[in-house]
Amino acid sequence: MVEPSLRALSASERNSCWAKQAPTDIPDAVTESVKQAHSVLISKIGSARAEWAFDGAEPWILQMQPEDALSEGMTIVAGNPEREVDFDVAEGLNGLRELVNLLADKSVGIRLKGSIGVTSHIADVLRRYRIPSRIVRSDA
Repeated sequence: MVEPSLRALSASERNSCWAKQAPTDIPDAVTESVKQAHSVLISKIGSARAEWAFDGAEPWILQMQPEDALSEGMTIVAGNPEREVDFDVAEGLNGLRELVNLLADKSVGIRLKGSIGVTSHIADVLRRYRIPSRIVRSDA
C-alpha cells in the first residue's frame, strides 16, 4: 500500500494564497493518527484523497474523494514526456493554469520547483489534466 501524503495548513495559511504556502511540519503522533484513519478509509472505499482536521485528540475526515493513486513520493503524475519545463510554484495556481493551457496535447512534463507537497492545489491541477510532473528541490 502507498503511504498517504500528508500536508498541514494553519488557519492563517488556509485564508491566504493556498498554492503558495509551503507544507507545515506535522507532529509524529498526529501523522500516525491520520495514517490510521486513512488506512480505514481506503479499506472501505479504495483509493481516496481526504481533507482532514485534528481536534487535539483524533482526526476528523472533512471531505474525501475516491481517486486513482497517481502520485507517489516526489512524482505527481508519472509519465515519459519528450521534454520537461520548470515551473516555480511561487507563481501560484494562475501561473500553472496558464502553463497547462500552453502544454495541452503536447508531450511535455513539468518540474515543480519550490516548497510544495503532492496534496497541494497545484498538484491537483496536474493530476486533473494528467500532465507528467514531479517535484524537484529548488536548487536542482
